[in-house]
Amino acid sequence: YINRKYKNERNKEWKPYWNHPRFFKKEDYLAIPINKTLIKQKYKEIEIDKWTGKKKGFIKEKIKIPSTKEFFKLVGYYLAEGSISNGHYLNFSFSSKEIELINDTKKLLKNTFGITKISENYHNNRTNLIINSTKLCRIFEVFGKKANLKNIPQWMMLEDPKKQNYLIEGYYKGDGNYYNKITKNNIRKEIIRINSVSYKLIKQCQEILYRLGIANFINARNRKKEGRQTMYTLGITGDHMIKFGRIAGIKIQKKLNHKKRGGRIEITENFIFAPIKSIKTKKVTNEIVYNLSIEKNETYCVNGVIVHNCSSPNYTENSLHAGCVEIYQHPNSKMRYSSIENWSKNVYNLNTKRSIVKENSKIEWVTGNLGSKVAMVYPSSILAGENATSESLGIAFANKNQNQDIGAKAIHLAPNTSSIIKSKSLSINGGISTYRGLVSISKNAKNSKSTVKCDALILDKKSISKTYPTIKQENKESECTHEATVGKIGEEEIFYLMSRGLSEEQATHLIVNGFISPIVKALPLEYALELNKLIEMEIEE
Repeated sequence: YINRKYKNERNKEWKPYWNHPRFFKKEDYLAIPINKTLIKQKYKEIEIDKWTGKKKGFIKEKIKIPSTKEFFKLVGYYLAEGSISNGHYLNFSFSSKEIELINDTKKLLKNTFGITKISENYHNNRTNLIINSTKLCRIFEVFGKKANLKNIPQWMMLEDPKKQNYLIEGYYKGDGNYYNKITKNNIRKEIIRINSVSYKLIKQCQEILYRLGIANFINARNRKKEGRQTMYTLGITGDHMIKFGRIAGIKIQKKLNHKKRGGRIEITENFIFAPIKSIKTKKVTNEIVYNLSIEKNETYCVNGVIVHNCSSPNYTENSLHAGCVEIYQHPNSKMRYSSIENWSKNVYNLNTKRSIVKENSKIEWVTGNLGSKVAMVYPSSILAGENATSESLGIAFANKNQNQDIGAKAIHLAPNTSSIIKSKSLSINGGISTYRGLVSISKNAKNSKSTVKCDALILDKKSISKTYPTIKQENKESECTHEATVGKIGEEEIFYLMSRGLSEEQATHLIVNGFISPIVKALPLEYALELNKLIEMEIEE
């Protein structure tokens, strides 16, 4: 996502960042990733059905198709003008004036498949090239027998863009047009268009053009009233027409109406940045929600737009998250706030969480902090009413080049209040985990109690664990205790578990899971599963 900086022109810089849909604005840019996967092949082996007679019927025959520029261009012609009749006749239908395309198709059939026997049929200013070859029909069936079924197989979508260039050329010459007219106001309008009733084919051509560095858009025209199928149009405008013109053999001037060509869509090496035309919201209820989990970065594409879900994605630059949670609890209330935060490893997570707790009320904080370069999170409970209580359960995982500085604050302002702070931290690969806490018991908070317990587990010799407790007690009638433990995973424990059939990695996971179990048990099921998964991923790294 990129915010639009200028009203009447494109941005100058294109550095995307993650953003929540509720912050989207009209005319801002969405990032559409370009599929850069490249699988080059000299030949593509496919299976076709071959009739061997009544006894054996059809059998599978493997044949090799030459993955050449000539074949790709021939496919382009087929997508535009080709069809199959009765499973035995391959047809190419051109305007009788398109002599160059007719001769080129004949040449490509000869050079690619050795086909020389081609019948020509003339009807209504059309020239039909007909090849009587069941085998060739079986090959071209994969591209669709009819116009609305036309498509490009996946292996061609991932081929060399230099070959795909020829497919687009052939398809455009058959089904495309160059609109170039001057209006009544003496303004020239230009657009390159490719039309098809196959939405899948148009979308695939769009992706190929992205790979070729050409931005484009798709329009749809409903022709139901005419008794015809919806027509989909792939359009190229602005400065992107110049590059497409080189493919199609059209000379496009650098200027239009005495001005340098512009455009609404930007294309970079890895992304298309398209402006948001409109935003609609819809309330969804009683719908099943499915979660798609992608290993490592948790990102994927939805309708071409790159998104991420539960776990934090990988950012390219340092970022700051300055969150704030404020809770006010009325008398006789209970509140639990649970959060598992897994930020990118170059995010500074400075998070404020605080609650004012009135009489006979209780606040529970359950937090998990992972991933960020620096985390400073200290849930604060201001116990402002008599018999108010707070309980804070926190866990932090510090990996390489990470400093997890977490803790909690309990501020006792009223009598007979109580607080419990339990903090657990893990350090690995030189990570630094720190407990930093505050317990403050005022003069008026008589007969109050506070318990602080910090447990740290260090998973190797390079890692560090620190504890900085601060206790302020201003009356003698109250009690405050603090307990801290630091431990390492010993070789004996690992050896014992490995002797029971576990691998070293599994043994480490088991010890860690046992260490964090008091926190995990306090979480909702989906949070607990997510926390265990994230810690497992951190250890594997």
